[in-house]
Amino acid sequence: MTNQELLANAPEGWTHVEVFESAPVPPKYWRRDNKSYLGGKFIYDKWSQRHNGWFQAVSPTGNMRSRSDIERIVYLESVLKGEAA
Repeated sequence: MTNQELLANAPEGWTHVEVFESAPVPPKYWRRDNKSYLGGKFIYDKWSQRHNGWFQAVSPTGNMRSRSDIERIVYLESVLKGEAA
């Protein structure tokens, strides 16, 4: 899945995405709860496509990418292509 697709398919409120490069598994979207900690780590809410809502979960593992990083990469790619000013 491309960075543009990650942004386009994301639920409202997401802050991170867990991407699985080696398997055909859909990305998992996460929302960091800035108020909750567990063992010194942030608690994340996980998006459930089936239930169309957020559910509290523990700290995710895997290849986490932040929304702000993905948005910046998409912007810089568009600048390189001459699509953005």
